[in-house]
Amino acid sequence: MAINATIEYIKTLDTPDYYIKYYSDLAVKTSKIYEHIAKAKSTLTDITSSIEPKIAYDLADRVAKMHDISDITQPIRILLKDHGKESAAM
Repeated sequence: MAINATIEYIKTLDTPDYYIKYYSDLAVKTSKIYEHIAKAKSTLTDITSSIEPKIAYDLADRVAKMHDISDITQPIRILLKDHGKESAAM
């Protein structure tokens, strides 16, 4: 998720304004750190070019990124909201 998309996603959450500011600031700082990591990985001899861990914003996003399935996040979020973690996992 790009930084602007991340901040837009954070703004859609039902949270107080100070939470939105806090998490938006974290997203910006994390993005800058990842830029530094990507630059370092491109100049050093490393067996992988990917950066770990992948950034996930909730459990559904984490599952989608772990399994590399992009269109699964919304169905998982709906299951989590309606059934909780244990039932949604089944």
